[in-house]
Amino acid sequence: MEWEFLGQISPPFHSSGNSREPPDVHVSGKEEHGTLILSCHAYGFYPSTITVNWMKGDEIWDQETEWGGIVPNSDGTFHTWARIEARPEEREQYRCRVEHPGMLEPGIFAWEPTSGGNLIVVVAVSIIAAIIIILIVLVGFVVWKRQSGNTRDVGRDPPSTVLGILEGGQEWIQHRS
Repeated sequence: MEWEFLGQISPPFHSSGNSREPPDVHVSGKEEHGTLILSCHAYGFYPSTITVNWMKGDEIWDQETEWGGIVPNSDGTFHTWARIEARPEEREQYRCRVEHPGMLEPGIFAWEPTSGGNLIVVVAVSIIAAIIIILIVLVGFVVWKRQSGNTRDVGRDPPSTVLGILEGGQEWIQHRS
């Protein structure tokens, strides 16, 4: 089998020498063992020249920052990341600073926790509400049974009930209704 190469594959941002694509920046955070890990990801930028730093207040904290390499994407753009560990109570002091030729000025990005952090509270409240509803229904059933005078049937079936159903006891069903 013979293969013929019909042309050069060229990523879209390499075609013109002056092309600049600014990064799409996402900041995320997660807490592990009492430490907050903040991550700043920059995606889809061209050229590969970029600076990503973590700032605490107005100061750049390079000594505390861990960086990923600048990695090419299949479309000719690049991506990278920077991560820092922080105390959870200082979360609002940290910002990710991104500088790139495709941006008019450096961008400052903060982590905005989503409502997913309240998921535990929502689940706990839902479970408690379900338990309360079940208890109300059970108490209501017991009160209804006592008021109707059939207290001996609450919580158990007399032996004739099970036997009557197993034998297809139509008389028992008619007698009970």
